[in-house]
Amino acid sequence: MTVITIDRIPSTRGPAAGEAAGPRGRIRLGIERNRSTPPEVHPHRAVAVTRSYQASEGEPVAIRRGQMLYRVLAEQPVTIQKDELIVGMKALTPRGSPVYPEINCAWIERDLDRLATRRDTPFFVSDETKRILRQEVFPYWRDRQIADRIHAVVPPEIWRADERGVIYNYFRSRTIGHFQAAYDKVLAKGMEGIIADAQRSIERLDGQAADALAKRQFLESVIMACRGAILFAGRYAAEARRLAGMEADPVRRAELEHIAGILTRVPARPAETFQEALQSFWITHVVLNLETSGHAFGPGRFDQYLYPCYRRSIDSGEITPEQAQELIDCLWVKFDEITLAKDSGESQTSSSYPDFQNLNIGGLTRGGRDAVNELSYMCLDALERTRLPQPGLSAQISSVTPPKFLLRCCEVLRLGTGMPAMFNADVMVLGMVNRGKTLSDARASSLNGCVAAFCDGKDRMASSGYLNLAKALELALNDGVDRLTGEVLGPRTGDPRAFADFENVMAAFTAQVKHFVDMKVRYDNLVRGIYAGLCPVPFTSAVIDDCIATGTDYHAGGSHYKIATLSGVAVGSVADALSAIRTHVFERGAFSMAELVDALDRNWEGCEIMRRTLANKTPRYGNDNDRADELAVRVQDIYCTAVERHTDIQGAKYWVDLLPTTSHIALGEVTGATPDGRKAGSWLSEGVSPVQGCDRKGPTAAARSVAKLDHARTNGTLLNVKINPQTVKNDRDLHKLAALIRGYFSQGGHHMQFNIVDRNLLLEAMDHPERHRNLLIRVAGYSDYFTLLSREIQQEILSRAEHGV
Repeated sequence: MTVITIDRIPSTRGPAAGEAAGPRGRIRLGIERNRSTPPEVHPHRAVAVTRSYQASEGEPVAIRRGQMLYRVLAEQPVTIQKDELIVGMKALTPRGSPVYPEINCAWIERDLDRLATRRDTPFFVSDETKRILRQEVFPYWRDRQIADRIHAVVPPEIWRADERGVIYNYFRSRTIGHFQAAYDKVLAKGMEGIIADAQRSIERLDGQAADALAKRQFLESVIMACRGAILFAGRYAAEARRLAGMEADPVRRAELEHIAGILTRVPARPAETFQEALQSFWITHVVLNLETSGHAFGPGRFDQYLYPCYRRSIDSGEITPEQAQELIDCLWVKFDEITLAKDSGESQTSSSYPDFQNLNIGGLTRGGRDAVNELSYMCLDALERTRLPQPGLSAQISSVTPPKFLLRCCEVLRLGTGMPAMFNADVMVLGMVNRGKTLSDARASSLNGCVAAFCDGKDRMASSGYLNLAKALELALNDGVDRLTGEVLGPRTGDPRAFADFENVMAAFTAQVKHFVDMKVRYDNLVRGIYAGLCPVPFTSAVIDDCIATGTDYHAGGSHYKIATLSGVAVGSVADALSAIRTHVFERGAFSMAELVDALDRNWEGCEIMRRTLANKTPRYGNDNDRADELAVRVQDIYCTAVERHTDIQGAKYWVDLLPTTSHIALGEVTGATPDGRKAGSWLSEGVSPVQGCDRKGPTAAARSVAKLDHARTNGTLLNVKINPQTVKNDRDLHKLAALIRGYFSQGGHHMQFNIVDRNLLLEAMDHPERHRNLLIRVAGYSDYFTLLSREIQQEILSRAEHGV
């Protein structure tokens, strides 16, 4: 573990200080701190640096990891900002980020001098930080980092498939992410209770067992990490007392003394009051983010595990609902302070890269009842007050969710932030049970990252990357040869000019998909083995069920449940391409396979009539056309069948996600022309949405098409819908929007997210970003500021069909 923080650089494209503010002074201040300001207004801040921590080379790896995290928590400077009520920071400044060279320092070394000037997610690095990195950190970690171990064992054909955009592999510059902690256990037991659990597990160990020593070492590292978290909170308590002693304002002095008192109790002991619960949650959340460089550390069912403490504080008269709302608003600001410095090469997934902190509200109780409570509404209010991109707010809607809650979600959606994302709790539960969860656990589950379903505090689910289904079709239509480079990437599936019928096309496509799924699973197993052996995560393991009971690290498969997922990209593009082939080649005979292949080879040059015919005269997925939609269903089945054959080295069965984040743009750049009339290098369809602009019969027809997929067979699907804001102006319109959501969910859809923003406003923001720096929209499985997005992502969002309701 190395904690060397770098500061998120101000951006003239991002939101400016003071352009939006909450209802109270302290919320306004927090938002202003988080909103980037132009360099000419606010000079770059110097960043304090802590040293690279390396434990003794002779220590077992689990002990070393525990020692490193403990030392970070003991020595990293602590900062309490002006008027904060919830304290604790991942870095020394808001929106700063640690770097994790033990995972991959090659990209940091390569990008160090341009981190401050690169277009996407620039970070300021002081000269002193650069000196420490170059003289102390890089030399130590070269040939020791996780990335080196991965590159040493992964075969070249897998890297080539990655470079050519058939697959995209995670885990090279950040750890295995997508994680949902048992925050309810932290609030109920405290760290001292978790330490006691670990000590009891040590006492139960059979000293004669072959793995007893390794388990003991792991459990000792867990105890060390939990004690580090207690120490971290204690250091913030001491800082609060120090500031209180210097504070002239009696109100603020009382706040600081109250914060100090809270931090002497939590997270060491169980939380009793609402502010204690929020503060205990936040310290735990920050330590999880400090331990590893993985992303998508989700708060999960936030309104459920915090509700008992909220109710206790309200019923006792300790706080009022208004005071509780202020605390939640303050926490919203804290969420938006967290970001992650990333390799610029990862712009395949996001150009601005929010940290995917998916916070869930609503849904079902373990007994199957409606779970909406006062906190559910207060989280919606916090989003409306702060209008920040993080946390990502997701609303679970079930058949028993009250209409009032759904309508309130629609009111907030009308603000245009793209949140909350809407999820079908009933289908999520069905899918979770299908993947081996108990019914009770399935009902208590949440969404993480973009749209993936998790069993809170019990699951190990990590999306390992993407498979480009459109590239697989390209290879199927070119005998396994990359049309853009001429090299053989996939299996030789035959000369497509000789395909006698449509089933020959489907067979070739199926063979390519199976081949690259097998290849992707090989990569995943190699990487999981490396992380299990070299990168234990004792604190993460402490807050996941069964890791302590079995003495097994989270990365080694210690969680109660384990699944593996692989995301499929471009279902809509492939469905339309197959529809074009079947319709115009094998049914109407308008073109031969030889003519089609020749046109694809030429990227449609000289074939414009053919291209327009295929693009405009083909039944398209997304218009409630059964003939077209059945091909999307078939593509899903082919992909799911190929993925579901596999289990990983820890015994976890593979399942499918159908989402791209924003990889459909980057993967499209390395994908040749496709038979739906798309030209080489153009973006692909995203999620399970229809091809951009090709859902021409309105949102209900699009929803009916997408609902024909088997959403419960996946671990998540993503449907983007763009709505003209002029059509949701009054209460009657909101009821129509709610009915659209209910209608889609009643047919089995998993997820729906909305951009309700005027197209002309987006165009103006592209030309004059300085005027629209707070324009927050839905990108993929996350919301972000429109002016911070790459030009390609902005154009892709504009290309989506705009509907009324």
